[in-house]
Amino acid sequence: MKFGAITVFVVLITAALMAGCSSKPPAYSGVQESSQMQPTEWNPQVMTYRNPNVDIVQYKKVMLLPVEIYTGPDAEFEGVSPEDQQEMAGYLYSAVEKVLQEKGLLTTRPGPGVARLKLVLAGLQKTRPVASTVTHALPIGLALNLGKGAMGKNGSFMGTATVGGEFTDSTNGTLVASFLAKENPNAMDIPKVVSTWDASKKAIDKVAEQIGDRLEKVQLGQG
Repeated sequence: MKFGAITVFVVLITAALMAGCSSKPPAYSGVQESSQMQPTEWNPQVMTYRNPNVDIVQYKKVMLLPVEIYTGPDAEFEGVSPEDQQEMAGYLYSAVEKVLQEKGLLTTRPGPGVARLKLVLAGLQKTRPVASTVTHALPIGLALNLGKGAMGKNGSFMGTATVGGEFTDSTNGTLVASFLAKENPNAMDIPKVVSTWDASKKAIDKVAEQIGDRLEKVQLGQG
């Protein structure tokens, strides 16, 4: 590759790196009260809504409903096949189910103190393995990705997952709370850039962990 071509290539990669930061998810019409959600203090990439007329602390167990794949016009599945969407929806269900089980929060029966959780897979972004590896290998790419990692942002060309959720009362269907999260692995989590979906799965794992952690904090009056 000639010097001029290298220069152009680096400029293009740098521009992509600068535009690669995560942004908060849009207000999806498929998640209740998404238009009223606000970014959380603990993670600006997570937006939440709580029903002011419901005491969320009363809910001690969660029933997990099947994952819904969002099909609205603002869904973010460009280049993602329906088969891949289904596979990742299954992964999302399993990841959240595992966390709820480990924390003793999962139940299969409705009743007082039980909330239903419907998860919505609203978007997926594939990892572009070659481009991602190159941007991590180039000195300028390495430096920029280090900066993004320190800020909790996704690395260039690394996969993301956008997940929504609705907590409703299992006895009367009242909306308790809802959330939207656009997550990603750490920018320097280099093993996650090798495979197309590894990064998105890591992002889903982060969402699952956050759900479990926030439920625990709410029960302790800290969330």
